Amino acid sequence: MRQDPIISGGWIKAALVVLVAGGLGIGAYLLASGVDVNLPDLDLETGTDVTRLNDTTLEDTTIGTPPTATNTIRTPATPPGTSPPTIQELQQLNRCIEAAGGDIDRVTACFDRFTP
Repeated sequence: MRQDPIISGGWIKAALVVLVAGGLGIGAYLLASGVDVNLPDLDLETGTDVTRLNDTTLEDTTIGTPPTATNTIRTPATPPGTSPPTIQELQQLNRCIEAAGGDIDRVTACFDRFTP
């Protein structure tokens, strides 16, 4: 026999509804009564493309500086004395992995078989 809970789910839901309704009511009252919330003003200077960082303690920032490193394409390293795998070898490895069906031992065996 299942015991009845001390506080049922219906009472919890009703309490949440009352809390949300109370929060909405207080928010509506504050908006309607014109209470000043004292939020800080935003300084929006339109027409400038400069970002100003006032009141910060940043020392080594990189904002607005051009990147110094050049983007180069790196090829994967191959062990000395070997050639990179061909497309056919990679396709065979892919078929072996698909046939393994997620079994890690069989996937490892596929890599072992195609590793020189």
